[in-house]
Amino acid sequence: MSPRPAGRSRPVPDALAAELLPVARCVVAEADQGVRFGAPVAVPVGAGPDVRLLGFLGRCDSLPE
Repeated sequence: MSPRPAGRSRPVPDALAAELLPVARCVVAEADQGVRFGAPVAVPVGAGPDVRLLGFLGRCDSLPE
């Protein structure tokens, strides 16, 4: 099962997540984590870009189990 953003029925496309991940790392400041976004969560080694993006944004509830 692919991770999904909250309230969405579709997974984050890998290509989009791959492009957004470096952007997120530039624009989401440490001060934003835990406030505007959740604290980063660990993701499995070799996880796809969608899982890495959601993990960086603290979306542990959207990660596959």
